[in-house]
Amino acid sequence: MIRGCTAFGWLGIGLLLAACQGDPSSSGGKEPKVPVSSAPKEEGARTQVGGTPEDKAEPSTAKPMMPAGHSSDEEPLVGGCQDACDNPKLALRNFLLSALQAEPPESMPPLSRFFDYATLVDNQHELGARWAQLWLDHKPEQRQKEVSTWIDAYSKRTGVVSSKVALEAALLEQTRFARVSSTLVEFEIVLPPQSGGATESVWKLTFGKRGLEWLVRGIEDGYNGKEGFPNDG
Repeated sequence: MIRGCTAFGWLGIGLLLAACQGDPSSSGGKEPKVPVSSAPKEEGARTQVGGTPEDKAEPSTAKPMMPAGHSSDEEPLVGGCQDACDNPKLALRNFLLSALQAEPPESMPPLSRFFDYATLVDNQHELGARWAQLWLDHKPEQRQKEVSTWIDAYSKRTGVVSSKVALEAALLEQTRFARVSSTLVEFEIVLPPQSGGATESVWKLTFGKRGLEWLVRGIEDGYNGKEGFPNDG
């Protein structure tokens, strides 16, 4: 009788264990499957679009394109009048105010900032072409010396306008302009007497757009001297 009860007891325990193993909610069962979307990423997997910082290409060392007519090593100083010459008519006005000393120097950009030294032509003297070639020939010191010499001579020859009021009137009433292209404008102005003179003068000025600035590219003021020009310019 005792043996029968013992056998029956072991059978009951076996059935109980089998039932527990088959219950998916039991903590002793198999681990629940992990959804694919939350599966751990493989070791070393990259999530950054461009890869890790060490995988990114080195920054380009290519030199930016330089304006035509200049060395690719560096760009010579050209212009610099900024807001004072950001459109053709304003550039003409401020250039004349500076060249003819109608405004205090401290209130205007230096006269030297109004010129395009790569294309400048002064009464048929092709200075810009010469200075651009000096730059290409790696002669920046000679170029800068010639530019400075010309600026000094030009400043002296323009003189001082007799009256700022008269100059402003000339800009309004004695100025004609022609737009040659979207980047080139020609002006002709009858200026009041300069430096105590008694006669008016006619200037023809060509402005070209370089970047955001309109700079003087051409000068025709009737000057036929040699002051300021290179010996072979």
